[in-house]
Amino acid sequence: MHRAISPLFALLGGIVLAGPAVAEVSIVVDKTAQRMTVSVNGEQRYS
Repeated sequence: MHRAISPLFALLGGIVLAGPAVAEVSIVVDKTAQRMTVSVNGEQRYS
């Protein structure tokens, strides 16, 4: 049982110590052209 608990504590410790994920998402809608552009962290993803 001790072998199963050690990896669990390591996993939980990694989750707790990891910083939050941050992404800058920008969505621009051009109504006249009926077009939407999505950028993530300044990089265009969808158009």
